[in-house]
Amino acid sequence: MSGDLRRPGIGAVVADPANLLTLGGLVLAICGTAFAAIGRVELAVAMTLLAVLCDWWDGRVARATAGRAQLTREFGGQLDSLADLVSGGINPAMVLLAAGGFAPQYWPGALAVAVAGAVRLAYFNVVGLDVSGRYRGLPIVHNTPAIALVVLATPLLGSALPVVLYAVVVCCAVLHVSSLSVPKITGWGVYVFTAFCVVAAPMLIVLDGGGPW
Repeated sequence: MSGDLRRPGIGAVVADPANLLTLGGLVLAICGTAFAAIGRVELAVAMTLLAVLCDWWDGRVARATAGRAQLTREFGGQLDSLADLVSGGINPAMVLLAAGGFAPQYWPGALAVAVAGAVRLAYFNVVGLDVSGRYRGLPIVHNTPAIALVVLATPLLGSALPVVLYAVVVCCAVLHVSSLSVPKITGWGVYVFTAFCVVAAPMLIVLDGGGPW
């Protein structure tokens, strides 16, 4: 009992700067999924890009925060995984469905990326990085930038957008559960990815062109 009393409460672990950033990303990812549900594909992807940006930086904020309790770190890891499932698994599924007008033929691809994303996260939570410090299988955080590139090309793709998006989403799903060895992006790669999100998100909002609601 006394050991339990010494543990940080829920409020304390949530108030941690890195965990607050993760929660912010989760909120953005949920908003993105909601926009996809009403057919606002560009806005959905823009919100999710910002959510993924939070995911990329919460770990760096965590490492820069001195004196984090073990429970706070473990809580952050679990919260991060749940947020990733929304932004990298459920959201791409909803974006694909929305782009395809929620037609029946788009459901297999949507279910595939959501389920493969969940499997990929569960595997990583147990196994972690391999001995060379690389990921086994494509991390689901890569889904949103790939989808964003396709959606940004909407003016060029026109009516082919759903088909191209379907192909990209299915490829991501397959790569999630593959044995592909993927290096962890560090150094300048982080800043390149950050710049892409910062530039692409406003472009997608402009492309949406329908106002916030």
